[in-house]
Amino acid sequence: IYSKESLDYAALSKQEREAEKIAQSKYDVIMKFISDYPAVAEIFTQQALVRSADIEEQLAIDRIDARNYIQILASSRMIERTTYGYKKTPAFISILRQWKNKSNT
Repeated sequence: IYSKESLDYAALSKQEREAEKIAQSKYDVIMKFISDYPAVAEIFTQQALVRSADIEEQLAIDRIDARNYIQILASSRMIERTTYGYKKTPAFISILRQWKNKSNT
């Protein structure tokens, strides 16, 4: 069933594995990013879906800065675009948990 062309689960699984590898390779970059911009990380820990406008409003920053934060996270495969905003990938959820644990100790 996974190799059936009409469903193409094999290709989807391959894409997800590749995205996970990219995300893991960006671990250090993202940990530095969320250490430098903890307020951005907090928004993603508190909300299931985040829009660029949410970042603008909650941090009182301009659209360009908010888009830059989104671009860093999206290009690192930490977030994925949906119809209603950006959702965290499993890799980003894991990194956010590690960051929270480090900041709580």
